[in-house]
Amino acid sequence: MEVNLNQNPELNQEEQKELQLPAEEEYRMMFSKGVHQYEKREFEEASKTFMEAHNKYPDQPETLVNYANCQYELLNTQEAIKYWKMAKEQDKYLINPYINLGNYYLANDNYQDAAIEFYNAFCINPHNEISLINLGITYEKMNNRKKAFLLYEFYLSGTLSVTSNNYKNIHKKIAMHKLNAIAQMKIGIYFEKKGYYRKALQSYYESLRVFPNFAKTYSNIGNIFYKLEKFDQAKLYWLEAYKIDKKQTQLCLNLGLCCEKLEDNVNAYAFYTAFIQRTMQNNQEVFLAQKAAEKLHSLLIASPEYVSRHKTQCEEYNKQEKFDDALVYYENLAILSNTSEITNQINNLKIKTNILYQAALTSFEMAQELYEKGKYEYALEKCKLSSSLWRNSYFEQNVFNLVSKCQTALGNSLNNMLKAKH
Repeated sequence: MEVNLNQNPELNQEEQKELQLPAEEEYRMMFSKGVHQYEKREFEEASKTFMEAHNKYPDQPETLVNYANCQYELLNTQEAIKYWKMAKEQDKYLINPYINLGNYYLANDNYQDAAIEFYNAFCINPHNEISLINLGITYEKMNNRKKAFLLYEFYLSGTLSVTSNNYKNIHKKIAMHKLNAIAQMKIGIYFEKKGYYRKALQSYYESLRVFPNFAKTYSNIGNIFYKLEKFDQAKLYWLEAYKIDKKQTQLCLNLGLCCEKLEDNVNAYAFYTAFIQRTMQNNQEVFLAQKAAEKLHSLLIASPEYVSRHKTQCEEYNKQEKFDDALVYYENLAILSNTSEITNQINNLKIKTNILYQAALTSFEMAQELYEKGKYEYALEKCKLSSSLWRNSYFEQNVFNLVSKCQTALGNSLNNMLKAKH
């Protein structure tokens, strides 16, 4: 299912055409000549043409990309890598060198570097099929099915190519893994009800191995450990479930109870508070949660060492690059005491833990650059993409302001054109 390693040089990509092709007809002719030679597999001649174009028009990084493509075909691999990297340095938003480098690293089993290149390509254009699918493949090779399957599901939810082989293969893969995971989960539920906890856990673990993105499976494992009074383990698995689905109200209550037993008082208070806020009715559970939260709040005010310990744990998770855990802990700290420093930490961690949020920020940065270059329509497209990837982002107002500036600039351009005609 891997996408072909080599990309033919493309002249007509929508996002690149306006930005990269200069008005000079000579350049267009030179570039087209190189493309034609490449397509005829005349790689030596194409290399000379692209290098000549680069020497004459050094501010056009696509000539570097296509020169590198030719060198790769001529088996001059290090030369190709050198010029793909040069193209990235010249234009950090040019997607092809990232993809080509990623494909090279993937084909040579260098999954760490492949993941970096495909990640950057995805952030430039989250709907580029090559980078999206190959990033998923790379994560699978790195035994990180959780990230791989999240990307595949994003692809399935957004692609228009529902009849393509890539779509069919990925859809089949995800459906098969989900069905097998659900089957194992059902076996686990059966054994859990019978009180055969060891057998239940074995089935749940197998379910996670097959498909690691079901919050319900983690939650069920946490339930067993809680019944067995293994509260550390219960918290561990309930937190994993919470990271996948933070909207589960019952999970907040469970975590509140568990953290309270472990004297993890900041998290206990935060989870009780979240449960109370999300529950739409007054019942016994809400009443007990309110009592527990009030008691914990008083304790935290009287004993600031609990908050200090929690902050230390936040920092430790950051140092260990356990960003998912750090995010949960900082968000819970914000419920008790929100400061600009904590808010900044939360925003940074959201970007580190969610590739769509990073892509949203990249799209906004690209929109700003496009606006400065007078490419208002393209800037508007990038603003729209940014907003769709991360609703209610911390830079949302900045996106709205840029949209307004682009619309004003387009209106002024139209008025000037109309005046010129008259």
